Amino acid sequence: MENHTNDLAEALHGAVTHPEYPDYRITPAGLIYDQEKAKWAVLGTTPRGHLEVWLRQADGQRKRVKVHRIVAQAFLPPIADKAEVDHLDQNVQNNAVENLVWADRSDQMRNRQASSKGTSQYIGVSFNSTRGQWVAKAKAGGKTHSFGYHDDEESAARARDAGATALGFTYMNLPA
Repeated sequence: MENHTNDLAEALHGAVTHPEYPDYRITPAGLIYDQEKAKWAVLGTTPRGHLEVWLRQADGQRKRVKVHRIVAQAFLPPIADKAEVDHLDQNVQNNAVENLVWADRSDQMRNRQASSKGTSQYIGVSFNSTRGQWVAKAKAGGKTHSFGYHDDEESAARARDAGATALGFTYMNLPA
């Protein structure tokens, strides 16, 4: 029993209570613990793949909540004009606080995942078969910005990230 208690304490390390949902503890990893029932909340999935959960509000009413939103509300300071939550790695089921950022619609469009028809594992990078090189690009404000041709895919990804940073993008392919 003591080992179970230690495991729970470790899993709840850094967890906070959301003011609208006082019966729950929200962890930085994106897990939700029901203190009243002494068990982890059961998560469902939206049609778009986001994780969601039914929670009791302070007034006793139940509300369906997207997990990424409640984690962002619990851990990230609000940003004016940024009412949406974006997943930096584009995995909508990764609700760890370090993967979430407040965004607006244009931020989310800039950070959206490249088409699965692309030739690169990186966003904003594709292979130009005519030149035999990798090209780095990003779209912002209705304009395509090119960041050159590169001999290898990773160099193109780094060039895209540098250019995207200058354009104000938040999602990067590679760590700085």
